Order: sequence, then C-alpha cells, then structure tokens
Amino acid sequence: MRLSLRAKFFGPILGIVILGMAALVYFNDRTVKTAFKNVESESMALLSQVMSKDISDSVSANLRLLGSFAQTPLVAAAAQNQDTAAASALFGAMAKGMTGADYANIFDAAGLVTASSNPAAVGKIKVDDRDYFKLVMQEGKSDVVSKAIISRTTNKAAIVLAQPVRDGSGKLVGMVNTGMDLESLTADLASTKIGQTGYAVILDAQGMVLAHPDKAQLMKTDLAATEIGKRILATTGTAVLEYHDASGAHLAAVTRDARTGWRVVVEAPLAEFSAFADAATRQNAGIALALTVAILAAIVVLLGVAVLGKLRVCVEFAAAVAKGDLNRRLDITSGDELQTLGEALSAMTASITTNLAEAHAKGEEAMAQADRAAKALADAQAAQEEAEAAKSQGMVLAADQLQGVMEALTDVAELLSREISTVTASVEEQERRTTETATAMEEMNATVLEVARNASEASTKADAARGQAVEGRAVVARSMAAISRVDTVSREVKAGMDELGAKAQAIGTIMNVISDIADQTNLLALNAAIEAARAGEAGRGFAVVADEVRKLAEKTMTATKEVGASIGAIQTGARDSMAKVDEATQAVATATELARASETALGEIVALVDDTSSQVQGIATAAEEQSATTEEINRAEEQVSRLSSEIAHGMRESAGVVESMARQVDALEELVATFRSRGAGKSQ
Repeated sequence: MRLSLRAKFFGPILGIVILGMAALVYFNDRTVKTAFKNVESESMALLSQVMSKDISDSVSANLRLLGSFAQTPLVAAAAQNQDTAAASALFGAMAKGMTGADYANIFDAAGLVTASSNPAAVGKIKVDDRDYFKLVMQEGKSDVVSKAIISRTTNKAAIVLAQPVRDGSGKLVGMVNTGMDLESLTADLASTKIGQTGYAVILDAQGMVLAHPDKAQLMKTDLAATEIGKRILATTGTAVLEYHDASGAHLAAVTRDARTGWRVVVEAPLAEFSAFADAATRQNAGIALALTVAILAAIVVLLGVAVLGKLRVCVEFAAAVAKGDLNRRLDITSGDELQTLGEALSAMTASITTNLAEAHAKGEEAMAQADRAAKALADAQAAQEEAEAAKSQGMVLAADQLQGVMEALTDVAELLSREISTVTASVEEQERRTTETATAMEEMNATVLEVARNASEASTKADAARGQAVEGRAVVARSMAAISRVDTVSREVKAGMDELGAKAQAIGTIMNVISDIADQTNLLALNAAIEAARAGEAGRGFAVVADEVRKLAEKTMTATKEVGASIGAIQTGARDSMAKVDEATQAVATATELARASETALGEIVALVDDTSSQVQGIATAAEEQSATTEEINRAEEQVSRLSSEIAHGMRESAGVVESMARQVDALEELVATFRSRGAGKSQ
C-alpha cells in the first residue's frame, strides 16, 4: 500500500505529539500528587507539633501551679490535718484556674485526702496504692504524671498530676494532685479537623489511648499491638508515617512529647489529597488536548500551504516534462529551496527544448540534403542509361556529360557529409549538456540531502532546548510549591501565635482572678486579725492563722504581678512575631508572583521551541521529498540523454551511407574514365 506524503508526515507527528502530551500529563499528575502529599505531610507534622506543645504546656503549667501551692505553709499544714477548711477553699479556686483540671486534692503521708476542691472527697478517698503516690512518697519525685486511670474523685478516665508537700524543715509530709479529664482532652481534639475524615489521637508512652474522637477507644491499648502502632511508639521526635489498612493508604504525623512521653498522632487518608491532584490532572489533560489539536492544525496548515502544495506542483511539472509536454510553465515564488528547485526545473526544460529544436532543425536539413543526393543519383542513373543508349553517337560526349553529373554528385555528397557531421556534433553537444544537467541535478540532490541532515540536527537541538526549558519550568513549579508550603507554614505559625496570644490573655484573666482572690483573702485575714485581737487571749491562735493567711495572700499577689509581667512580655513578643509573620507572608506572596511569571515565561519558551522544532522537521521532510523529486528529474534526463544518443547513432549511420555513396561516385568516375578512354579509341 502506497501512502501519501501527507500521511507519512502526519502519522509520526501525530503519534509523537499525542505520546508527548500523554507523558506530560502523566508526569504532571505524579508531580502534583507528590507535591500535595509533601505539603500535607509537612502541615500534619506541624499540626502534631503544635498540638503536642499545647498539651505539654498545659501539663507543665498545671504542674508548676500545683508545685507553687504545695510549697505554701497552709498546704503543708493541711497535709498534717491542720487548717483543712482554708486549704480546701484555696484549692477550689486553684482548680478553677487550671487548664483542663477537674479537682485538686491534698493528701497526708498515708494517702488520705485531708483537703480538696471537692468536699465529698475529704476523709473518704485514699490513694496509697496508686503508682503516682508511691513515686512521690516513696521515691520523693516531683512533677509526676500518671498513666490513664479511673479517678476515684470523679470516677472518670483521667491523667493525674502530683507534687510532693514538705514542711518548713523539708520533711515530706504529704502530696497534692489534680486530675485532667480525658473526655475534656478529647473534646479539645475533636475541634481539630484534617480534611474530611482525618482526626487526631493522643497515646501515652505504653500506647494507651488518652484522647480519641471515638470515646469508646479511651484507655484502650489495641493500637499498640498493630504494625502502625509499633511504628508510632518507636518514634522519638517528629515523623510522618505512611501505612495501609482495609480502607486504603493513610498518612500519620507523630510527635513525641519529651516531658510526658505522650505521642500526638494526626491521621488522614491519602485519597482525600489525591482528589485535589486528580482534579488538577483532569484540567491539565484538557489543556494538553486543546494544545495538541491547535498544534496539529497549525502543522496541517503550514505544511499543506508552504511545502506540500508547491512540491506537488513541481512533481506534476516534472511528470508532464517526462511525458513530452515541454510547453508547461512552472512559477514558484516561495523564496526558499522550493523556489530554487522550480527555477532549476524550468531552466532544465528550456535547455531540453532548445537542444531538441536544434537537433530537429539539423535532422530536417540532413534529410533535405539526402533528398538532393537521391535526386542527383537518379539523374546519374538516367544519364548512364542515356550514355548506354548513345554509345554509338559518341562515348566521349556521354562521358563528358556524365563527368559533369558526377562532379555535381560529388559536391552534394561532400555537402551532405559536412551537414551530417554538423548535426552529429550538435547531437553530441546536446548529449554532453544533458549529462552535465544530470550531474548538476545529482549535486543539487546531495545539497538537498545535506539540508535534510542539517534540519534534522537543528530539530534535535530544538528538542534539547525544549527539554531544558521544560526542566526549568518544572524547577520553577517546584519552587512555587515550596513557596506555597512556606506560605502555609507562615499562616499556621501566625494562627499558632494568635492562639498563644489568646492563651496568654486567658492566663492574664486567671491571674487577675487570683489577684482578686488574694486581695479578698488579705482583707479577710485583716478582718480575722482584728476579730482575734478583740477576742484577746482566746483569739491568739486564730490571729496567728490569720497572719499566715495574710502573708500567703501577699506572696500570691507578688507572684501574680510577676506572672502578669511575664504574660505581658509574652503578648508583646507574640505581637512582634505576628508582625514578622505578616511580613514573611507578604514576601512569600511576592516570591510566588515572581515564580509564576518565570513559569509563564518558560512556558512561552517551550511553545516557541516546539514551533521551531515543527518548522525544522517540516523543512527536513520537504528536503527529503525534494530529493525524491530530483531523482525523478534525473530519470527524465536519462531518457533525454538516451534519445540524444539514438539521434547521434542515426546521424553516424547517415554518415556511413553518405560515405558509401561517395565510394559509388568514385567507382562511377572510374567508369566514366573508362567510357572516355573507349570513346577516344573509337573516335580514332
């Protein structure tokens, strides 16, 4: 099956363009999905770090506050069953100011509650069998955080924080504790959403669930026995883990808190991230399809108008000339190699027409001379017959007449020989010129092939340039993705700073409440001292207690002012950090715009290189077709050369005939001489 030039050209082009676009869409899909995965991994890791720090800060703040109260003389006295009512009132106010705390208790050395924010617990709850009590009372440890247990104070799942209580001599006389409700901790986590179905979980050091959106999972250890659970517990800092289960692939960002050993796990399915990437891929595929159609349409128009149309005209012209139509005219004004080819074909046709006309004229002239020679020969034969008939009348007269005829015949034969020689030379000159034309066509064909090779090299270099531009564009795209991630992190940091400011403000409010309580306590202590003074000796002991309460209130006010100053410094630092984050966000936006402009410029470069590559490929193909056309012209030249050779051969045969006729004339002259000698003998 013979394919057309258009089919040969467009078939590979169509395949290459479609394959290239498909590869571009495929790799773009992989890149987008990887970028989404990386961004979400970093975001989830940052979120787990922020949540871990938030929880750790809450635990640390509660431990510090609990430790501060444990060092007061009032708490030491309450641990020894003294002034328990005042201590219970103090711990009731403290429990309200602690983050996530449900209660606050004071225990004696035997583990029995002596004072509490929950009056129902006093004298009824004993914790001497608890691990955290043993750590405090037997090992003398402070800042103790228990594992998840069912609190005996609230009968709810909780984490217990405990501090030792010492008297003025440093002797360990009891313990204070507070409980953080796991359901309250879970409620805080429930407000954190990751995508559509993602969630956050808190595990203790042994893998027990401390917080989970599903309350039924609290205090369970099933996760620790799974493969992903083992990987989570093996994490020492912050890590992003990928795992698979029956529902598909998931990402889990894990952060371990150094103080408590807890792991904050932020989990989300990969399918949600892939949905955004799939939407972007579909959009890019539509754009690639539109570009493919546009490129193919441009190639069809460009090749059909600029190359194939003019090349078809040249082929039709060469075919007509090969069939003998030398009156055909060829007019191509494209200003390129096709115009050069058209001019060469026109010049070749003109040369063939001129040479054939000359050969035709020489042939007609030779035929005329041959006719004259034949007529002269006929006259000679007639004269010979007359001479034979007139022998008796005089052989000399006949010989003289025959001599004149023979001289005329000799002149004609010589003239005919010269004319045939001239025609033969012209035909040989035509054959030589035809050979030179064929040589020129071969040289032009070699030039065309060189043009095709150069065009192929140019196409290869254009493809390489396109590859560099595409790689640059990919680098810019990755830069934009990194900048976008920086922008996201900046916004999350800003949100964290906002939250830090809000928490500092909340702490300030709590400090104000504590300050008010201290003022009221101081006032009550003064009133109690006044009443004790009025009571005289009977109120002296009460006066001592009132003085201790007043001193405690003064210390509380002093500590509150110091904490307030620290909170003010934190708020100032938070505002400064927020301002810096805003500046960073603006800088990221500027960098994003510049990167987007770079990506657009590289895209235009890719388009220009693609256009150049297409044109160069068109030139190479046209050069190959021109080479084929030149070969057809060479074959036509060979036919003309063969005709010229045949004409030259005919002229040489005509020359042989003339030479033969000259020999006959010579023989006739001898015969005339014989006649003359005989006539002379007879006349004697």
